[in-house]
Amino acid sequence: SEDGSRPVLTAVQVTETADGVEVVATDSYRLMWAVDRGVSLGQASGASLLVPAYTLSEVLRFAEGPLDVAIGDRRVQFRSAGVTLTSGVVEADYPNWRSLVPQSSSTTVRCEAAALADAVGRVQVAGRQADQQVVRLRLVEGAPIALSAGSDESAADDECDAEVTGPELTIAFNPTFLLDALAQVEGEMTLAATDARNSVLVHRADDPDWMGLLMPVRVS
Repeated sequence: SEDGSRPVLTAVQVTETADGVEVVATDSYRLMWAVDRGVSLGQASGASLLVPAYTLSEVLRFAEGPLDVAIGDRRVQFRSAGVTLTSGVVEADYPNWRSLVPQSSSTTVRCEAAALADAVGRVQVAGRQADQQVVRLRLVEGAPIALSAGSDESAADDECDAEVTGPELTIAFNPTFLLDALAQVEGEMTLAATDARNSVLVHRADDPDWMGLLMPVRVS
């Protein structure tokens, strides 16, 4: 998030776990989670710190090869490729995001992420003319995803081949947020939803180490 009024949301939660290093970022409307297995920060399992997102962006820009991380009192230091970056950490309680992750779903979708992103991009143009920018996905078992956006004055429809299972569901998303999640997936993805109001899970197919979470847009 870039919302300076909520500093905790401008940070990425980095946590030492028994499996590796877990990272989480959210702006309260969407969330992305990943774990890098087999690496360690040298901290006790469960130890967590909040690193400003802009700091990690700089680290990704210069890091090449091994990355050394040193954690001190309210500071974290990154060293790679002859460059050292020291940053303060955000001192706050991170939102309890785990409570938002659905434990089950009723409707699931499996499709190519790039194909869905292309379809979202095509209908998004019409949605920009509407008062509320949303893209609707109509999910019907045995049929392609039916996408729509816009209003009576300017509307667009499209389809995306997919394997849909479960009850019929129409769900709306902020197209930018949906596209951001799809951009993190190469190849097949899965989308799991319970209804049109609660958070929706996005996974890379057969990859347990990454997850996206999107809040649908409530529309009439």
